[in-house]
Amino acid sequence: MIALALYRHQSISEVVDELGLALPAADESFVSRSAITQARPRIGAAPRAWLFHELAANCVAQDQAQYLFKGFSLFAMDGTTLRTADSAANRGHFGASAPAHGQIGSYAQLRAVTLTALATHLVRDAVFGPYDINEMIWAREDRFVTPFAYLKETLTERH
Repeated sequence: MIALALYRHQSISEVVDELGLALPAADESFVSRSAITQARPRIGAAPRAWLFHELAANCVAQDQAQYLFKGFSLFAMDGTTLRTADSAANRGHFGASAPAHGQIGSYAQLRAVTLTALATHLVRDAVFGPYDINEMIWAREDRFVTPFAYLKETLTERH
């Protein structure tokens, strides 16, 4: 999974071939494309979240110094909604839209909010949660990993 993220300009089969991945049995000559995709659930969310945060931090930091405004990096926060699989668990956790006529939406939805570097448009952080919590609430509650904690610390030191 890490290699797929690092070599995102290559196809899954090219990455598998490049890394020399093979099955333990000698009579199996290659790893199928679907095997890599099927490995995602076995890995779980935590390693993938860690990888995202590490890559995002490093990608944004790479060009950060040349885009400072009065010593600060500029970020935008933007929210959107995404459909999820319609299941009782998803409806219970994320919720669904409730139009004015009072009927519940036909599918579960979640809210996604990204923190994006303005100069490069690189996503620095992303959070996902219940449909009925908008991005302004998330900003007040510090749901982003960074750089809000850093920003509060920096502003406190400067004033």
